[in-house]
Amino acid sequence: MASSRDDFLMRTIQQLASALERAAGLRGAGDLDAAREALENASREQFGGLATLLPQLDVETAVRLLASPERMTGWVRVLAEQAEQERARGNPDAAARMDARALELLLEAAGEQAHELPEWARELADRVPAAAIGAAYRARLQALRG
Repeated sequence: MASSRDDFLMRTIQQLASALERAAGLRGAGDLDAAREALENASREQFGGLATLLPQLDVETAVRLLASPERMTGWVRVLAEQAEQERARGNPDAAARMDARALELLLEAAGEQAHELPEWARELADRVPAAAIGAAYRARLQALRG
């Protein structure tokens, strides 16, 4: 039987997934301001004060504060949507920085298990040049790319 913590976690994941879909839909419809607002609201709801703190922290500290694989995945998905919004706004450099940050977070959290990341994470890794991430993560990226 699922615990109340598991139930809460599943609801949280579903809420974030819905919010990300909503933001992506708004972005796809060309309403970039509404997409940004939807994403910012979802980030604040799901991550509270961490939503403004996480972008300022080094990767290791951010991973420690996120504390669970589910929260890590959620935050990386938020970053991925932010990157897509930046691309849609014509800011490829900002998008590339967000993709690199998301990849570093994933690689830090995965540690030596980076080769076991899901397909969506591998797609992210394919978009990010090795030179765009910290030296500490390049070997893990190479292992992921096989």
